[in-house]
Amino acid sequence: MSRWRMNRRSFVLGAGNTAIALPLLEAMFHSDRALASADARPLRFTFGFYPNGCVEYEMSPTSLDTLEGILEPFAAHRGQFLSVNGLNNRDNNTWERNNVDLGSGTPHEINAPTFLTCQRLGSLGDLLLSPSIDQLIGAHLQAEHGTRLASIVIGDGDTRSGIGQGDVNRAYQHLLSWKSETQYVVPISRTTELFAEIYAGISSEDGVPDPAFTALLAKKRSILDSTSDQFTAMKTRLGADDRARIDLYLQTLRDIELKLDASPVPLSCPSHEEPPDLDPRNIDEFSAYLDTMSDLIVLALQCSVAPVAVFQLSAGNDGVRSGVGGVSADQHGVSHHRTTGNADDLRLINRFYNERAVYLWQRLAQTDDLGQPLLASTVALYGSGIADADSHDGANCPILIAGGTAYGVQTDRVLDFELRSKAYGDGTPLANLHLGLAELAGLDLESFGNATGSIDLTA
Repeated sequence: MSRWRMNRRSFVLGAGNTAIALPLLEAMFHSDRALASADARPLRFTFGFYPNGCVEYEMSPTSLDTLEGILEPFAAHRGQFLSVNGLNNRDNNTWERNNVDLGSGTPHEINAPTFLTCQRLGSLGDLLLSPSIDQLIGAHLQAEHGTRLASIVIGDGDTRSGIGQGDVNRAYQHLLSWKSETQYVVPISRTTELFAEIYAGISSEDGVPDPAFTALLAKKRSILDSTSDQFTAMKTRLGADDRARIDLYLQTLRDIELKLDASPVPLSCPSHEEPPDLDPRNIDEFSAYLDTMSDLIVLALQCSVAPVAVFQLSAGNDGVRSGVGGVSADQHGVSHHRTTGNADDLRLINRFYNERAVYLWQRLAQTDDLGQPLLASTVALYGSGIADADSHDGANCPILIAGGTAYGVQTDRVLDFELRSKAYGDGTPLANLHLGLAELAGLDLESFGNATGSIDLTA
């Protein structure tokens, strides 16, 4: 599936002296349904990853009618998301399938990097994998809409190196995003670093606009005067409703022109105070760090800096971070809840991450995007490569997807691909979902990972 779209913001800034973008007019469409289409709003994606799974299948609701326990934070947002149950990534993220003689569990070193690649590791010791779906979609949307970056990738501040269990490079568990077989994306882990990246090339540290941007604005500032005759002629061929839209649109552009001299950043990118330099390794700042990064993700999408954001909320092993959700023990130890009797502690950790996911959804829903919530034109995926934490089961990957309704995503439902234990090579691959996301973005891929087909979220 391939659809041609034009980024209206890019067209307004990038057109020549005698060209100007038009608003959506009825005359441009063949139906009321087309008039309500999302083509004017660039599609964005966020990919959120949390570690270690949950108790059995508690993150995979069979119905959205009653959301309780760890799912309670999502209850107020039922109409904004769907649950995709029963997807399988065991063929990629287990010891046995990666030629490690440590049983059939899903290890943390392998779980994270295969979540968005859906491929087995190219090497245990050397960092080799394959392009991840976020990077493929990001590069496609970057080319289509002219964003400065293809994606932003955020981590939780922890890093590991050296060889760990199973002779696997410990760095794998922090590398979700891959541009190629040999090129991974090093995640940003400082709030101030991401803030600087968002505003790079827009304005200098003292608030003075970048010279190139200033020159561009000066070049475009007077285009209304040079196109007035064209608009007058065009209006004679339009209906009354479209003529009213044109008049309102031209007045809005005139108001914008009057304000351009005082505008230090692109009109789609609001000014924003630099955030505090939070340390995610400090548990007292961890919640604020995650929420601040979510704020910056929304800003990056709103400013058209990048169409894709990837956020690894935490890694899963090596004793990483104690104190999450008020639980004093480290997350990995708690995840083996049947052995330790810590099921309720794991639920507290799950609820903590779920609340962070809801925070991002709320921020996207509260941000305007051409008259609609930014969430409507953003597909926000949140999930893990492990279902039951104690067994480290790579089948039944728990996946929730919010937003995307402006592009036809059908929310407030459960897509159930048989929530059950699966043998290797059985069940619906997680890669099928990623292939469906690529198609939603207008990217035609011949194949992806071990996909056997694609999942259509609009059906």
